[in-house]
Amino acid sequence: MEEFKLKEKIHLVGIGGISMSALAQYFLAEGYAVSGSDVRENEQTLLLRGLGAEVCIGHDASNIDKTAVKLCIYTSAVKEDNVELTFCRENSIPTVPREQALGDIFDDYPFGVAVCGSHGKTTTTGMLAHVLDGLQKKPAVFIGGVLKRTGSNFEKGGGEYCVSEACEYRESFRYLHPYVSVLLNMELDHTDYFKNMKHIKDSFVAFTQNTRADGFVVLNADGVDAFTRARIKGKKVTFGLKPFCDVRGVKLAQTNGNFSFDVKIKGRKEGHIDLKVAGKHNVYNALAALAACFCLGLDIKTVCMLLSGFSGVSRRYETFDCGYTNIVADYAHHPSEIKALLDAVKLKNFDNIYMVFQPHTYSRTKGLFDSFVYCFSGVKKLWILPVYAAREKPIENVSGEALAAAVDRVTPCEYVADFAAAKRKIKETAKKNDIVLIVGAGDVIDMCDEELLSPRG
Repeated sequence: MEEFKLKEKIHLVGIGGISMSALAQYFLAEGYAVSGSDVRENEQTLLLRGLGAEVCIGHDASNIDKTAVKLCIYTSAVKEDNVELTFCRENSIPTVPREQALGDIFDDYPFGVAVCGSHGKTTTTGMLAHVLDGLQKKPAVFIGGVLKRTGSNFEKGGGEYCVSEACEYRESFRYLHPYVSVLLNMELDHTDYFKNMKHIKDSFVAFTQNTRADGFVVLNADGVDAFTRARIKGKKVTFGLKPFCDVRGVKLAQTNGNFSFDVKIKGRKEGHIDLKVAGKHNVYNALAALAACFCLGLDIKTVCMLLSGFSGVSRRYETFDCGYTNIVADYAHHPSEIKALLDAVKLKNFDNIYMVFQPHTYSRTKGLFDSFVYCFSGVKKLWILPVYAAREKPIENVSGEALAAAVDRVTPCEYVADFAAAKRKIKETAKKNDIVLIVGAGDVIDMCDEELLSPRG
């Protein structure tokens, strides 16, 4: 984009989103003037103001200085008739989607690594960022979560490496052309866009074909079926636990939910990893990161050591200090992610598992309704909140209340109308050696405040 060569003003519509805020930080670090808007204040908008961005709450044409703004970038969460997009187009200010802007930045790096898949993108991207930082490679990092190590979702970098999530929603990843493409897994999700599993598989396969001719495609042999793997062209490196995997985890052991394992590459033992992040799903995330590092020609023993020190990403099994019970927040919002979270928790020594779940989007709740009903096995009591709408309008007969009623036939469950009611239930119920999971991709994390965490009166 020629506009990127001008150190002038860029406006971002939806600037407070986790991916958009990373872009805004990039432009600020590169010396651009940055303005933007979002529907509500959050940690990212406050951060960006502190870095020098002009941030408005609410969308309005008056937020845009048409004499100064040379480019408008927008998130997929806003509609095409958004008032700010309309204003820019009427005033001949170029508008581009977030994913195209990211692609233009990403493709400038000789060694771009893009991580795609239905689950695990943020953690795997975080692992790669942690390793490349530890090896002094100074990567640029665009991640859909806040790294605990840095407290940020962005790193400016200063070398030849860039690590980014590759989002499948509306095939946003089509603008990326990685040196290493990582495909973690494939499941039905984003049912407001993807029609079926064939549509999803076709989309992921198409993304892998964007990999540079001299690059590599890293594939989860345990999570991507053989037929789909065969459709993917180019140099492939597989990872997983099966004997035929190029990068393989063996001799798995776990202590209180955290796994350790030996690493074999092409059948030869190359190292050992002792994870600090809980759950067997993180074995796969670590193997994916390791396989990408193998493709980059990095020292594997050092990579294993660095992966063993990875501390995680916020909202991925994030613990909170609480005097009367154990509180953990997690971003899980798909039935398979909830099952993986519960599998990790069941390996720990808690007396009872309680959960507050905030369904994320009406389309996902409707499209995966039956899977949600059966994914809470092992929870002693579940409280379901209203659906977090995000970018969507309500769908008739789809609600947190309806989901709670269906789940209650399988797992003890109750609908709660708001955070205050959920907090009361937790304080009335949870004991010292219990765990309470605060689960969802919306604003349910806001429940973890002083009121919830302070001792019971």
